[in-house]
Amino acid sequence: DKAGGAPPPPTTTARNRAYTLWVVLAVGILCGLLVGLLLTQVDESQKEKAAAELLSYFPAFSEFNTSMYFRNFSLSLLRLQRSSPTVGLRPGIEASQKGMKPWFPVVCVPGIVSAGLELWKGKPCAAKYFRQRMWGTLNMMQSILLDRDCWLEHMALNETTGLDPDAIKLRAAMGLEAADYLFPGFWVWAKMIENLADIGYDSTTLTLISHDWRLSFQNTERRDGYLSRLKSEIELMHHVNGRRVVVLTHSWGSNLMFFFLNWVGHAGHGGGGPAWVEEHVEAVANIGGPLLGLSKSLSSLLSGEMKDTADLGALQDYLVDRLVSRKQLRKLFRSWGSIGSMLPKGGNAIWGDEAGAPDDPLHTNMPTCIDGSDGHVCEESENVRRPSFGCALRLCELEECACLPMEAALAHLDNTTVDTPFSAFLHSEFTFGRCADRECMRQHADSPAAWANPLMAALPAAPSTKLYSLYGVGLSTERAYYYRTLNASAESYDPTTPTVIHPLHNNPAFNISNGVLRGDGDGTVPLTSLGFMGAHGWTALAHLFNPGGVQVVVREYASRPSAFYEDPRGGPCSADHVDILGNFNLTWDILRIVSNTLPESGRLESVYVSDIQQIAAKVKL
Repeated sequence: DKAGGAPPPPTTTARNRAYTLWVVLAVGILCGLLVGLLLTQVDESQKEKAAAELLSYFPAFSEFNTSMYFRNFSLSLLRLQRSSPTVGLRPGIEASQKGMKPWFPVVCVPGIVSAGLELWKGKPCAAKYFRQRMWGTLNMMQSILLDRDCWLEHMALNETTGLDPDAIKLRAAMGLEAADYLFPGFWVWAKMIENLADIGYDSTTLTLISHDWRLSFQNTERRDGYLSRLKSEIELMHHVNGRRVVVLTHSWGSNLMFFFLNWVGHAGHGGGGPAWVEEHVEAVANIGGPLLGLSKSLSSLLSGEMKDTADLGALQDYLVDRLVSRKQLRKLFRSWGSIGSMLPKGGNAIWGDEAGAPDDPLHTNMPTCIDGSDGHVCEESENVRRPSFGCALRLCELEECACLPMEAALAHLDNTTVDTPFSAFLHSEFTFGRCADRECMRQHADSPAAWANPLMAALPAAPSTKLYSLYGVGLSTERAYYYRTLNASAESYDPTTPTVIHPLHNNPAFNISNGVLRGDGDGTVPLTSLGFMGAHGWTALAHLFNPGGVQVVVREYASRPSAFYEDPRGGPCSADHVDILGNFNLTWDILRIVSNTLPESGRLESVYVSDIQQIAAKVKL
C-alpha cells in the first residue's frame, strides 16, 4: 500500500495552518461548552466554578473573570439569537395553503442518541437528577461538567447482559417532546413535527414511540417491551383513524424498524402473522438509515474514536481526554448494544478488499500539479495511487501499513475483545455476514440475530406496502482508517486498546485527514450503507431479500448547505444526517406521502443523484 507509508513532514505553511486550526478548534470547543454551561439550570456559583475549571485547561484563559464573562456572553448570545436570519415559507404552511390535509396516521421512530433518557433509579451522586434527563436537555451538560464519573457510570449498561447495571435505571422519555429537541436550540424532530402540524396533524394522528437507544434490538423487547408497544400503537392508530399507518424512521430507528418488520409477524415473537405488515402499514419512510452499518461503529468500539475526535488532532489529548478519555468512551460504547448493531454488514463483498472496493472513486491516481509554460497544469501520476476503501483499517508500523479488509478488521476487533463480555454478547445478538442463496435465507429465517441484517433477512410479504429510502449525499463521510500500534512498554498502554487512529496521515487530494479516509455519504453514514438495499438489494436481488414484493423507492437529496453565518445547521437544503429532518425537499416528500397527494402510481418515484446504482452493480454476493 504505497499510500499507507509515513507521510512527508509538514511544510512551514502546513504547520502554520495546523496551528491556526488547532487554536480555532480549541476556542470553539471551549465556547461551546461554556454556552451549554451558561444555559444550565444551576446557580451562578456552580456555573462559575465549572467555567473556571474549563478555562484552566487553557493557560492563556486562566485569569478570565468568569462572572463578567457570563454576564457579557449571555447578552451577546441573546443579541445573536434576535439577529438570526429567517428562511422562506416552510413547506407545511405552503402545503396547507394548497389544500393538503392528514390522510394516513403517522408513527415516528427516532434514532440513536436523539431521544432523551430519564433517571428513575441511581447512585447517591445522581440523586438530584431523579426523573430528569441524563441524556438530552442541558442537564446532560451539567452532569458531564460537574460530575463526569457519575454520569458515565449511569449511562453505561451491564457489559454482560446489555441491560441495567445494579441500582441504576434510565428509561426513555415519552411523547413527541422526547426527541423534538436534544437540548434547547438543537432541534431533531421538531421541524418535521411542526410541518406535519401545519397541515392538520395533532396528537390523535401523530405520535412518536421513543426507546432507550443504548439497547440492542432484542433487549428493547426483553427489558421494556418496546416492540410490543410499537405493534400496539400502530394497531391502535390504524383502528382509531381507519387507515393504515405511515411509519417515519430516522437513522438507527430505521434499523430497529427493519428488525421489527421481521419480529412482528413471527409466531414465536410478535405473533402478528405473515399478513400483519400488509394489513397495518401503508409505508415506511426510512430517513438516513445505516442499514448496512457504519464505519465509525468499528472505530468507536475498537479505540473509542471516530472522525469527530480524530479531527481534534492534538487537542484530543489536551482537552477531550481530560473530559472523557478514549478509554472511557470505548468502555461506554462497548456496553451499548446499539453500537454493535451498526457494525458493517456484508463483509468484503460489500466493503471491498485489497484489490479494491465497489465504492472506490473512479479516478484512482493522485493528481500532481506543475508550473509549466502553459501555466498551472495538473495531471494524474501513475506512481502514487489513491488508497482504496477496501482496506477498512490500515495498521501502520513506522513506514509500513498492513491492509485489513472489513472481515479482517472485524476479526481484529474480536481479537482485542476476546476475553471480555462484549465479544460474547455481540455475537449472540447480531450477524454481520451475507446470504447468497435462498437456502441460507431459509436457515436464518427464525434467528433474531439475523433480523438485524438486511443481507440475511427478507422484507415481509406486503405487496401494497411502500418502503422509501430517503437520504442525503455529497458530504464527506468516514469510510476507512489509518491506525498505529501503541508502545506496549509505555506506562499508559492498555492491552484492550492496542491501536489508535494515526492522526499524522493527511492527504487532501485523496480526502484523507487526521488518519481518516473519507468518501461519499450524509456526513455520518457511508453511501453504500444508505443506498445499496434500496437501489439493488430489494430490487435486483428481490428473489432473496424482497420476495414478498414490498414496493421500494429511493430518493436522494444532494446537500447544499447555507453559509454558516446564515444558518449554523446548514439551512433548508442541508442533507446532513441529522439536519435532513429540516430539509425542505425531504419535508415536501413526507407531506405528499402522509397526505396521500401522490402520482397515479400511488407512490413517489425514485430519484438518484449519486453513483449508488453503479456502485451496487459491482457488488458480487
